[in-house]
Amino acid sequence: MKSLLHGIVAIIFVAVILLLSDLGNRTHKREITGHSGNSGRQVANHFKLAMVHYIDSPNSEECEKGIRNALSDNNLTENVSYSMKVFNAQGDISTLNNIAGSLSNEKYDLIFSLSTPTLQIMSKKLQGQKIVFTNVGDPVAAGAGESYQNHLPNICGISTISDFDGLLNFAKLLQPGIRKIGTVFTPSEVNSVIYKDKLDEAAGKNGLTLIAAPASSAVEVMEAAKSLVMKRI
Repeated sequence: MKSLLHGIVAIIFVAVILLLSDLGNRTHKREITGHSGNSGRQVANHFKLAMVHYIDSPNSEECEKGIRNALSDNNLTENVSYSMKVFNAQGDISTLNNIAGSLSNEKYDLIFSLSTPTLQIMSKKLQGQKIVFTNVGDPVAAGAGESYQNHLPNICGISTISDFDGLLNFAKLLQPGIRKIGTVFTPSEVNSVIYKDKLDEAAGKNGLTLIAAPASSAVEVMEAAKSLVMKRI
């Protein structure tokens, strides 16, 4: 899983390079002759970057590591080539809105969005700033555009939606003869609902019936899972 996330974030930098290519050209133009008789050359300023987490999670942490590694791989050194301000809403939407407000008041060369909630809010509130996202199941549903081709001009990134057909083919290989499958989802989370709907669609194509049990909080997950067992999935 960690290798996959690193790979996902590495792919993002195909998009990032496109966004930063003009900035890279400007970096060379920013080289100036030193003052006070100093004949050396120096860079006038460097890239100002921001990164926004919605909540602490293994996925989000691995995405941050992957981004930092990819910056290094592209010969960008923190506090030399760029500065990075990291924000974390700790799972609170009102805090996330405040972070978006703070970002809108400053000019960043690039902003990294590491979850669906962050992309949802930043796509609405940061229309003039360049945003690259990852760790997002359905960026279209999150507000990044009308389709993968017709998206907002200041936003690009990687969708991390699962291969549900492949998942169910593997399940049938491991458990021949299955007919009814179950899943637990969170009704208030757009990614969770989209994943449930996509799984339901794939189940229908594979001759399977999906039973979905809602869980609105972490403490409800166990009860939801038990309800699925009672339904003889």
